[in-house]
Amino acid sequence: MPRVKRRRFLVNDFQFSLLKYGAAYFAAISLVVYIFGLNPLIRDLQDPSLSASERQTSALVFMHFHERLLPVIIPLTLVLAGHLVFLSHRIAGPIYRFAATFRAIEGGDLTVNASVREKDYLRTEAALLSRAIETLNGRIAALKEQTGSLLETSASLKTCLFEEDRGSARSKAEALAEELHHLREALAHFETKEVEETLHATLLDELPSIKHSTDGAEVANRKDDAA
Repeated sequence: MPRVKRRRFLVNDFQFSLLKYGAAYFAAISLVVYIFGLNPLIRDLQDPSLSASERQTSALVFMHFHERLLPVIIPLTLVLAGHLVFLSHRIAGPIYRFAATFRAIEGGDLTVNASVREKDYLRTEAALLSRAIETLNGRIAALKEQTGSLLETSASLKTCLFEEDRGSARSKAEALAEELHHLREALAHFETKEVEETLHATLLDELPSIKHSTDGAEVANRKDDAA
């Protein structure tokens, strides 16, 4: 799967949730500043019991906040919001890539990799995922090769039985048993819920009966030759 260049900074719900939390934190901080900072100044300005000098002091503090701090707080907030989006993109980007990789694996494509950009986060996790896909790809390829060998041996065994070549049938049955044993060892790497027990009950347990039938046929053939 070709590497996708992400041109959007908002790529999934994770970033939107992060921005919502950031906006909620900013609103909470602004409310605290208003309640404990600006609101007392406004009440002092409206309190007729205070002297003119005291109200003048509150007015100077309020004007200082309005003229000096407020013009700084708004741009700083915008800068911090933009930086939050930028940082979230370094996390959301790999998550977006992982999701695309999982969908490809679900579709049977084991040639994909979970590569991320150089400055993205989760690079260690991406390397682990890519290594897991590579290992799984190798094991599936080995299983395909063993399956092809089993089909060839099974076809040869069928031909020997059809031609009543009991000696060759016995050797083919032994070869088939050995190949199934190797297949069982290969499948032992995978943990499943129900397939493993079913496989052992159907394929592997059938081998003694196959070998027994070929051995019995060979013994009967020898008795016929002796008679």
